[in-house]
Amino acid sequence: MALVLSLIIGLLMIQTTNSQADKCDCENDYDSPFCDGIANKENECYVGGDKQKLSPKGLHCAKSCETCCKLSRFKCNDRG
Repeated sequence: MALVLSLIIGLLMIQTTNSQADKCDCENDYDSPFCDGIANKENECYVGGDKQKLSPKGLHCAKSCETCCKLSRFKCNDRG
């Protein structure tokens, strides 16, 4: 029973992460593409040579660069 519960919780967490990736489109809030020039995808990044701390949304965007931010409609230059 505990194994089933753990599996369900794990699947829900994956689904939540996937839905956050869908919300990675920041074009209404941010100016330039987030992934251009990103140097560190863990909790900070360099955008145009300036070090910036990432908000949770920006952190998720950074970790999803390969599938999210490289699409032209995803502009996630994070400002915290």
